Amino acid sequence: MTLLKTVKFLVFILLITALLPAITLAQSPAPVDAFFPQKQFGQVRLSPSGQYVMLMDYRNPLQKQLLISRIGSDAPPQIIALDDADIVWSKWIDDHRIVLAKTTSGRLKLTSGFGDDGGTQTERFIKIKTRNSLAIINRDGTNGVELYANDSKIDKQPWSPGDITVLSGMPGYIAVETLVDGKLHVHRIDINTGGVKRIHKGNADTANYFLNAKGGVVSKVNRNQKTGDIRFLSSRGTFLKVDYEDTRKIGLAGIGRDNMAYIYQTESPSPTSAIFQSNLKSRGKGRKVASDPRADFSFPVDDRNGYYIGAAFAPDLIKYTFVDPAHQKRMDGLVKYFGDQTNVYLTHNSEDHNIWSLYVSGPQEPGAYYIYDSAAKSIEHLVDSYDGTTPKAYARTTIYDYTARDGVAISSYVTHPLGKSDTANAPLIMLPHGGPHARDYYGFDGVALYLASRGYRVVQPNFRGSTGFGQSFELSGYQQWGRAMQNDLTDGVNAMIKDGLADADKVCIMGMSYGGYAALWATIDTPELYQCAVSINGVADIEDQANFFIEKYNRYIGAEESIHDRIGNPTTQSEELRAYSPTHNTDKINMPILLIHGNFDDTVPIRQARAFRDAAKDKAFELTYIEKAESSHSLRQDLGEYSTDGSQIDHGKPIKTTLGDVEAFLAKHLK
Repeated sequence: MTLLKTVKFLVFILLITALLPAITLAQSPAPVDAFFPQKQFGQVRLSPSGQYVMLMDYRNPLQKQLLISRIGSDAPPQIIALDDADIVWSKWIDDHRIVLAKTTSGRLKLTSGFGDDGGTQTERFIKIKTRNSLAIINRDGTNGVELYANDSKIDKQPWSPGDITVLSGMPGYIAVETLVDGKLHVHRIDINTGGVKRIHKGNADTANYFLNAKGGVVSKVNRNQKTGDIRFLSSRGTFLKVDYEDTRKIGLAGIGRDNMAYIYQTESPSPTSAIFQSNLKSRGKGRKVASDPRADFSFPVDDRNGYYIGAAFAPDLIKYTFVDPAHQKRMDGLVKYFGDQTNVYLTHNSEDHNIWSLYVSGPQEPGAYYIYDSAAKSIEHLVDSYDGTTPKAYARTTIYDYTARDGVAISSYVTHPLGKSDTANAPLIMLPHGGPHARDYYGFDGVALYLASRGYRVVQPNFRGSTGFGQSFELSGYQQWGRAMQNDLTDGVNAMIKDGLADADKVCIMGMSYGGYAALWATIDTPELYQCAVSINGVADIEDQANFFIEKYNRYIGAEESIHDRIGNPTTQSEELRAYSPTHNTDKINMPILLIHGNFDDTVPIRQARAFRDAAKDKAFELTYIEKAESSHSLRQDLGEYSTDGSQIDHGKPIKTTLGDVEAFLAKHLK
């Protein structure tokens, strides 16, 4: 198997196939599986020298394995697979040794699910029970060493790659953050013998460490178990303190090699969070070094050793601000090279930063990995992340901005009907995201692409209340179910009709979770705008949902207050919440509704769908009601890795069959 192929051939093929989809798919739309391709490769990691690349192979769903190849070589890759365990992740120590996390699995029969009232019901399936552990091994699969092999106190710790620090200043050793009796310590590990020595002792409040190349503590994070307050400490003491209620507004983005802390925070009058650079020896956030007027700080860009090198923002496509001007120039060139239809992510780098591994994805590209060599000025295609892709089936997605009735700017993504121009009039699907305090991103969306392949234009607005566009924008959606958040959807449809992008007589609203609520409420709030509605695992009773969340999350600090702030207080605002709940207003509905719900949904209990169904009896509208067996909130069969007979199951089957149900419903009511 050859992992590396030249990008020129790939580009040529894409250019040729881009000319064909309109003709082919107009006759025979791609099957639903094409929009939910199977992941086959991921977790690409470069060795320190950049000579070797390692990636996870997911093609055998019953056992993941590692593939290791020398960059530029056509030789078959080295395969590392464990007989008695599943590999979770891996990390290079040097060019020869690798540390990996693994799980030893056992099948466990369960009989619990979620019934009419959110309680248990009898369903037989088999779930995986795991035991986590660490191991070190050569890249050729030899000289394996088990870590903590005989320590039963820590055998279930779910280590992440960030818990391991390669001690380049002490060759032959790594440092591992390990929970022992509920306290987080740091152990130094001999990579050849597995010998363990504790070098830092934590307490009940210790959350994590950032270590230097010799294992010294650069920064430590403490979280107060009673209040939830967080303190970031250096050798000089606390350099940043964040109260629990401010944990979403301010925090540490990372530590740089320049001994600087990079802190994200919103500074008035800017509405969005920015990155500030502050010396670890001082207090406060320091000077601003990265920001975007339209979007919050999204995620840090770190090098192979975990040091901060830049920040990403997502106003629409991903935008980067790097500390090093040379890195900025490289990324700007790469973004230009791959074009404005994709996002480019730096996933790993060599020790000298001359070689980068990249992940490139977009609406028409589910995801592919590339190797960029700045010294050689070359870009090579490494491997596609997904199998079963059908590029000619994927429609174009563009950015569409509009203004709400009160002057608020709303950004959205529009996926155009396959085979038609971006400006052609077409039936429209309004597809609001769930949350509601979440957001949509520019990227591969199987649901939107599937609908577009069937001739619909799909709009996905980041309505007020969405995250990522400033704190005030998010807060403006609090307790606005059925009101301001709903108005933003209405205004989006009207804008698209005005711009000639939507057929006013062929508009449907569809959503999952909160989006399902918005679809149901639209049938009551703006019946003149839509011809039908589709709710999938949607909230139908806001009061009941608030009570359910309070019961489910009240063990967490501040959970009940947060639910009151975002949704409302079911004790003091019962009448108001009922007034905006579809279940209590079914007499006002006069359009067809497709209502689908998974009977193992533990986010929006199925009792809500059943209560709406019962309330809709004898009402003057058509309700198509479907329950998805053994399906979770995400419409996946993720309750167990195996069916009752131990065979592999298709976890994505519920969402795929749901789209078939949706297609039939839309064909009846919208075309």
